[in-house]
Amino acid sequence: MPSPRVLVLALACLTGQAAQAQLFGDDQARQAILDLRQRFDQAVAAQNRLVDENTQQRRGLLDLQQQIESLRGELARSRGQEEQLARDVAELQKALASQQQALDERLRKLEQDVAAREHPADRQLDQLLLAEKHIPQRAAQGFDACEGRLDFRFGSVGIAHGR
Repeated sequence: MPSPRVLVLALACLTGQAAQAQLFGDDQARQAILDLRQRFDQAVAAQNRLVDENTQQRRGLLDLQQQIESLRGELARSRGQEEQLARDVAELQKALASQQQALDERLRKLEQDVAAREHPADRQLDQLLLAEKHIPQRAAQGFDACEGRLDFRFGSVGIAHGR
């Protein structure tokens, strides 16, 4: 339906043409009316095309807006997944470090056990070193048992038997 403005313009043209038609002949008036109708029909057709184009553009904009909203939702979900994966990776790294530390401790214990089994001389050396630490204590115990009686003959120190 043509807009009221176009109708008023067409009516004004027709009334103006009707007044002019009286001045001119019927043929000229009819030709002017036909020309006006043709221009009016062309204007209406152009306006209808513009309305259709506008409608299509609006539909296109609505589709784009919906796509934008959909992409925003996907982006938000992706960011959430990224954050969750980052937390999972951090937790896994902590667990891995803890397991690695526990494994290192167990390996150290096993290596010590294997080393002790493979080298009995090392065990004996450790026992001798431990025994050497106790030699001064044993000597003091022996001295106390002799009640301080020492024999200094022949350049050696020995415990005198019964004085």
